[in-house]
Amino acid sequence: MPNKPNYKQLFAKQKALEKVIKKACPSIDNKSGIYFYTRIDEETGEKFAYIGLAKDLMRRSVSH
Repeated sequence: MPNKPNYKQLFAKQKALEKVIKKACPSIDNKSGIYFYTRIDEETGEKFAYIGLAKDLMRRSVSH
């Protein structure tokens, strides 16, 4: 039988990530919106961007 997830630990991790995200982006909230992430590949220097749509921006950011 598979182990049951420890929801207290999962929610604690989520709250900790929300604090980190809120510090980096104070204007983020739990509303819907369009977001984009950018990164630069360390080996090639190539730039990448990801654009998405979310019903809850904070929850989506935590999942990334």
